[in-house]
Amino acid sequence: MKLFSGHHSQLLIVLLTISGIGNTELTARSENDRFFQLVKEGNTSAVRAALATNSRQAHAEEVDGMTALHWAVHFEDVDTATALINAGANPSAETRYGVTPLSLASLTGNTAILAGLLEAGADVNETSREGQTVLMTAARSGTVTAVDTLIDHGADVNAVETWRGQTALMWSAAEQHLQATDALLRHGADVSARSDGGFTPLLFAIRSGAIDVTDALLNGGANINEVDSDGHTGVVLAILNGHNELAAFLLDAGADPNISTPGGTALHHAVRWQRYEFTDFYRPPPRQTGTLDLDGLLVHLVAAGADVNAPLETRFPRAGTFDNNWGARPLIGATPLLIAARAGDASTMLFLVAHGANPFVSTEKGVTPLMLAAGMGFTFERSIGSESERLEAVELLWRLGANLEAVTDKGETAMHGAARSGTTSVVQFLAHHGAAVDIESDDGWTPLENADGTRSHFSDRPTTAALIQDLLDDRAP
Repeated sequence: MKLFSGHHSQLLIVLLTISGIGNTELTARSENDRFFQLVKEGNTSAVRAALATNSRQAHAEEVDGMTALHWAVHFEDVDTATALINAGANPSAETRYGVTPLSLASLTGNTAILAGLLEAGADVNETSREGQTVLMTAARSGTVTAVDTLIDHGADVNAVETWRGQTALMWSAAEQHLQATDALLRHGADVSARSDGGFTPLLFAIRSGAIDVTDALLNGGANINEVDSDGHTGVVLAILNGHNELAAFLLDAGADPNISTPGGTALHHAVRWQRYEFTDFYRPPPRQTGTLDLDGLLVHLVAAGADVNAPLETRFPRAGTFDNNWGARPLIGATPLLIAARAGDASTMLFLVAHGANPFVSTEKGVTPLMLAAGMGFTFERSIGSESERLEAVELLWRLGANLEAVTDKGETAMHGAARSGTTSVVQFLAHHGAAVDIESDDGWTPLENADGTRSHFSDRPTTAALIQDLLDDRAP
């Protein structure tokens, strides 16, 4: 069936002519389309015949800038690529997106094509628009044959891309390519180089959870205790990303667990992740890799010499509700035990105490483990640990001899914290064991005012408020 006939076909010719598309150009396009199809089919003999008739087809481009040489490289067609190069095809031709035949070859790793392109004049150190070299492309994809070939032809193994200041070794480490990492190290890649974000190849490998690549980099001279721009060690970085087995591997390899980082030592971070609280950004916890749980990691940390009484020197980043002005305030000086108490995590508290943790230590603001277990520092209906878990933690600390009447630098007690968080059973327990119910803080706040919503920025806890009122009535003269 003919789509155009008679005056319709004549009209089409007129329109094409007006638009600048004449018969000659249409013929050329049709010829190029057929030529590209031959290349994609891998019909080398037909490609050679076409080039012998019209060598200009070696320079033809598709709409996106792809040339026949691009396609031959993509399909790893050595014979066709060679025929195109011999016909004058540009080995450095760029597509609309800046992709060259050499960058495609660095992905496939075909050594014959790589060598052919380089011998034809392709620049072994050519860069993308972001400054990424073809060696980086090979490293990122893990094509070790391309890595070796490019370096053998003079590729700069320590070139730095302009986008984020990363090297080929950083790419291979981040993408968990062990063989490419080994090849780059053999050729002298700088294991200590840092990206603009402060990451070394080792830190990239740790963040991705690659134990074998981490081991290779350590054997290549990487510093096991190096820190990122935020001050996080490799062990802490592994913990924050859910790589417990990698954290244990680093500890077994000699990593120092007691280096202070934002949010504490590695032990602080591990204890915190036991009962994760969403931050103000409501970020979910990391997806755990491997089979080692946090309980097992705690054992590794203590065995590696982690100080169970190490004080928190800097706050957790985006610390959330415990970092407010009306709660516990920054927990500077908090030990891992206080972090566990804040989460109502009695089992972790027992573990830490069994390994020498002091259950009576307080922060620089006078906040004790008992206060945190009771509920101090929690607002906006957000908390870690159920009420029964908190009661268990409070009972544990009481059995250990915790002072129920201890006060913070603001004159607040555990009773204030329990009232504010609405943990009614904890209020009952504290009162039963003699804790004052009518005590005022330095600001004049009572537990009842914390529970009944008198303070507008505290939630109303009617059940807790009613209990406290009953306790006050019972103790009235």
